[in-house]
Order: sequence, then C-alpha cells, then structure tokens
Amino acid sequence: MQKTNIINILFLVLFAITLSGCSTVPDNVKRSTETENKLDNHIIHNGESTDFMMSSSKYADSIKGKKVNQFIFPNYIDVPMVNELNVYSAYVPVNYMEIGQDMLHFMGGPMLQSGLTVDKMMESDVPTEWVGHEFWYVNKDDEEYDFSSSDKGGFICDNIKRDSYEYDYNSCRRIESYYLDKNIPDVSYNLKDGMCSLERAVELLNDFLAGLENVCGDGYHNIPIICNVVQTGENTYLYSFIIERNYNGIPLDTSLNYNYNVKREDYVWVGSPLYIEMSNQEYFDYVWNGGYTPNPKYLRTCNTFVDLETTVDIISKEMDDKYNWKFDTVGLKYVIRQDNPKDSNGNSRYNIFSRETIDETCKLQPYWIFTVDINAADYAWYHNIHSLVIMVDAETGEVYTFSGSGNGAAIF
Repeated sequence: MQKTNIINILFLVLFAITLSGCSTVPDNVKRSTETENKLDNHIIHNGESTDFMMSSSKYADSIKGKKVNQFIFPNYIDVPMVNELNVYSAYVPVNYMEIGQDMLHFMGGPMLQSGLTVDKMMESDVPTEWVGHEFWYVNKDDEEYDFSSSDKGGFICDNIKRDSYEYDYNSCRRIESYYLDKNIPDVSYNLKDGMCSLERAVELLNDFLAGLENVCGDGYHNIPIICNVVQTGENTYLYSFIIERNYNGIPLDTSLNYNYNVKREDYVWVGSPLYIEMSNQEYFDYVWNGGYTPNPKYLRTCNTFVDLETTVDIISKEMDDKYNWKFDTVGLKYVIRQDNPKDSNGNSRYNIFSRETIDETCKLQPYWIFTVDINAADYAWYHNIHSLVIMVDAETGEVYTFSGSGNGAAIF
C-alpha cells in the first residue's frame, strides 16, 4: 500500500505553484507609480444588474474571435446572466474534513463493494508539514484511493492504480486545449483502455460532478470549462479537466494564486478551481480542489457596475498598444481578495495568499478577468498556466496586472 502517494503529489503541486510565480514580467506592460481610476469619461451602470449583463453580453457577441484595439479576443467570452452581483465575506472556509469517508466511498465504490473498508491514517503518520490535514485510504492489491481533507477549504483525492500504468512525468506534454463552452469538439484520443471521444468523456465527467456535489455539500455548482489533452506515452493520452466552481450563477476564478502583482501589493488574491483527470473510461484518477474554497456569507449587493465595453476601453489605455495581446479566456468571475497591509518599512505583510493567514478582510468580489496563455512546451504538463492576467474590479474599474499567475498545478 502506498499511503505516501498523495503526499508526493502535494509536493509536486507546491513545486508547480512556486515555479509559476517565476515568470519574467513582460516589458510591454505599462506600469505607473499609482493605480489610477480609469473611469473618467466612461459610463458606470447604476440600477439592475440584468441591464449591465445584457449590455456586456451583446458587446461580447460583437468581439468574439476579433481584434479590437490591441487585443485579440477568444471565441468564447463568459458573461453570466444573473440578477445581481454581490460581495461576500470569505473568511470562513469550507471544512472538508467531514467528508473523508463519504468521498472515498464515492471514489472507490467498486473496491468497497468487495467488502473493503475505509481507514484513516494515524495522526502520527501525517508529515509535520501537513499537520491539520486528515488522510484516509482504501486499498486492494495495486488499487488504492487516497484522500486528504482540510478544515481550511481544500481537499485532494487520488487513485494510485494509475501507478501501475507508468507515466514519465517529465515527458508528459499538453498537446491540445479545448474550451467546453457550448459545442464539444468532435475529437477522440486513445486512453489507457482504448479510444474515447471528448464528448463521451464530458458525459462521464458531468455524471461524476453531479455525484461529487452531493458528497461535498459545499453549495457550489461545478461546470467543466477546459479540457487539456496530455500525452502520457507514445500513443496514449489522458483528459485533464479544469472545473469552474459556480456560486449563485457566477463562477469563481480558477487561478490557484496570483504570485506577482505588477501594479500594487495592497491585496492578495486567490481562486478556487477544481481539477479532475481521466486516463481511462472506468474511473477518474485524480480530483483536487485547489486554491481556497470559502463558505460565503452575504455582505452587500453591488450598486455600481462597469460593463465589458467600458472595461475593454479601460485596459486599452492601460496596456501597451504596440503589442497584440491574444487572450485565451475572458469573463466575469468572483475572486477572493484579502487586504495586504504594509509595515513601517513599507514591506507587504504577505507575498501570496495562504490558507494559513486568512483574516476578516478576506472577501469574494466580482472582477473582469483577461488571461494570456503561456505558449511554451516546457509548461505543457501544467494546468492552464498563464503568462499574464489582467484583472479589473467590476465595481470600481481599478486595474491589476499579474505576471506568472499561479494557475500552474502539476497533473500528477
């Protein structure tokens, strides 16, 4: 039995997040000494959110797949049609330590039907760096599921049966990414147990997600948005899905962390993605709720909105107009933001968002997110790592730019 398998995975994840923050800041990002409010001479919509969403949706339809100013837009832009935008307290995390046994019964169903039981790792066996996590496992021969849960808003579940199907981590490469907006591409890849169409994989995934929501009971609706196809062998592949966690009709951002803020360091930010891998058609190998998952508490309703057209106008003035910025994702998201005060020497308290340092200033707020995908093969075995992220406060129009967004999570 390999109880330490999940621990090794978590170390790889931490390595990936650290690496993702080392990207060089592009020279052609405009930098000013102060963050200015770019709303002068722009329209701010007051009133119903539906009016704001409708105008943004119409504008999104007009720019999909087109070049506007210095920006090239993707064919899909996410404008959720909701009745209101809210700000929530994100101070209290979801406690996933209560679902360990249920999660393994869900993931390891076929094995448990053979009379196996779920065991809990003794607290003394949990490594010092993971104190505060609970580890559960169920195993039979070379089949085993490990589950680690935390009372600080995260969990990871892994089936080590895939270890019998050797992956060379360093040679695995993301060869293609598909956006799962409306039409699933008609493509198929050879998985461990034979050819499987992406359409069939998404069907299996949606069934799995429905069951997962019942197990987690955290109030989030999970929606697949991206499938990365990863080559694991000469002619074998796996599907690696990025899942948006939707709260009251608006998705949470899928960045694991924002490691470097070009503009200012008054805040730290984080998203709440869900990553799921599928190397065969019998079971899902790996489920990880990365980032930080809050248990939102309503604070207030936004009464000022910046629509998409105004937002594009704002960032057009903010970004270098001599370079064509090709966005891979654009949309309105909830992002978790925490105050990051400076000490008497002008040093920020935090370098990055951490579950260990959350406080009462932690809030869930709406932002327009624009990402530029990194285009290097060396990073192809990471989840959707970005070379640049532009984030615009949907209430105030304030712009924040990041290089090396921590969207990097090792697949294995």
